[in-house]
Amino acid sequence: MTKKRYYIGMDVHKESVQIAVFEEKGGEPIHEKRLSNDIGLLVKEAKRFSGKGETEVAYEAGCLGYVIQRAMAEAGIPCYVLPANKVAKKREDRIKTDKRDARLIGRELRSKSIRPLAVPEAEDEAARDLLRCREDVGMDLRRVKQRLLKFLLRHGHIYPEEGNNWTAKHLRWMEGIAFGHEHERAVYEEYRSQLNALEERLRRLTRQIEETAESPRYKTAVNRLRAFKGIDYLIALALVCEIGDFRRFGNAKAFMSYLGFVPSENSSGGKRNQGGITKAGNGHLRRGLYPIRYTRLSGDS
Repeated sequence: MTKKRYYIGMDVHKESVQIAVFEEKGGEPIHEKRLSNDIGLLVKEAKRFSGKGETEVAYEAGCLGYVIQRAMAEAGIPCYVLPANKVAKKREDRIKTDKRDARLIGRELRSKSIRPLAVPEAEDEAARDLLRCREDVGMDLRRVKQRLLKFLLRHGHIYPEEGNNWTAKHLRWMEGIAFGHEHERAVYEEYRSQLNALEERLRRLTRQIEETAESPRYKTAVNRLRAFKGIDYLIALALVCEIGDFRRFGNAKAFMSYLGFVPSENSSGGKRNQGGITKAGNGHLRRGLYPIRYTRLSGDS
């Protein structure tokens, strides 16, 4: 006797999860339920059907990351994380509810029409979080620098020398500024204190990332990537942790599309119009690779 197959679509939110269960045939779900967002409850509900036949689960990437997927995999139930906003909806359908979304995800799972995301191992996700934390600190540092320069400009303090800001010479010039009011000096000191703290955090995270890249888990892959011009520990480890298996890209075009480096296009009626890069891809990797995307990998640039 052929075993039944069940397809469970989940619309996941912070506090609740709406599920819709489909069989191999049939347009309507055979079971629908709203559960509190409790991993144990979700696994228990999925096991009700896995005990009766082959069961697969899917949900869109969102607030819970890969927590549900890993819990289902540990219970022996195949679970897929679908790219957000890729589930097909009718153009004229302007009604959006959790129940409808769960049904759509269940139908997409059954039809296998969406390629699921590659789920990283827990160790790779932890290293990726470390890299993204460093990126956030770098962005905070740039913002504070910009605020400090604008503060100085508002009060007429313009760096008189040629050259870049934030060099040793520029920092000495800032230290020698005579402010007309004690509150202005206090504001300056606050910004400098933030800068010093963020720079220390950046150095600390960079050291930790380099140590992680040199660990036995990543050392071989990282050293291979570091052989390319312009790639060092940060970008190499980011490529390893964000991508996982490079073989999932059939060719270079697919990889560039994943990064959002392919040109946008608006062509019609025999006319071809291409614009800037789409930026529709992994923004963390794209921002890291952007400074070297025009650099040749051998010889001088």
